[in-house]
Amino acid sequence: MTDLRNSQLRVRDLRRLVEPKLHAVVWDAGVEKKNEWVYASLESEAHRSKLLDWLRSKRVEEKEEALWFDPSWTKPKRIFWRDILVRPEEFFLGAPFQVVNLDLDWALGYMKEGVARFGRWKKEEPNQSPEPTSGLRPAAAHL
Repeated sequence: MTDLRNSQLRVRDLRRLVEPKLHAVVWDAGVEKKNEWVYASLESEAHRSKLLDWLRSKRVEEKEEALWFDPSWTKPKRIFWRDILVRPEEFFLGAPFQVVNLDLDWALGYMKEGVARFGRWKKEEPNQSPEPTSGLRPAAAHL
């Protein structure tokens, strides 16, 4: 998998790199085990505190860079995770968005209904050929 660090990538390139891979994100469980969405509101100090606690529980370093996308994918912005933690009011306003870190490790999604989800891409394990346990070699070794 590639990353999003190349500053020469165009908006359509970013979308082509990210959008098709979103289906492979393993979303964390939300309030219910079978549902990844959590209530993401700033309507009271108690709700704000719960949202920030939930965000902090994701164990993302504050200095991690990410790209913020609106639903049209036309105006991406480079942000840091700490921007979301310090100024959640700039993000959780009711307008949907997607945040993806530059290394394509994790994603944060928010919907206008006031729900959010967080997940990580499952890292692909390098292919490892099994070692023969007897004195026989794998058939491919004869080629």
